[in-house]
Amino acid sequence: MAEIKIEHKQKSMWPWIIGALVALLVIWGLFQLMDNDEADIAQPVITEPVTVDQGAPAADPPPAN
Repeated sequence: MAEIKIEHKQKSMWPWIIGALVALLVIWGLFQLMDNDEADIAQPVITEPVTVDQGAPAADPPPAN
């Protein structure tokens, strides 16, 4: 009988490393999307509208002493 030699290729670790990095990036992205920290949200500033009388003349400055 003939002897058949079977060579096993050495498996590369790069697909596992790249897959782990992609998985970590996806998990990090999900945590960033679900972050509900209220301190990071800017609060709106509510100001009262200022009315300007267009027909009134400008007030004279006080006299200098």
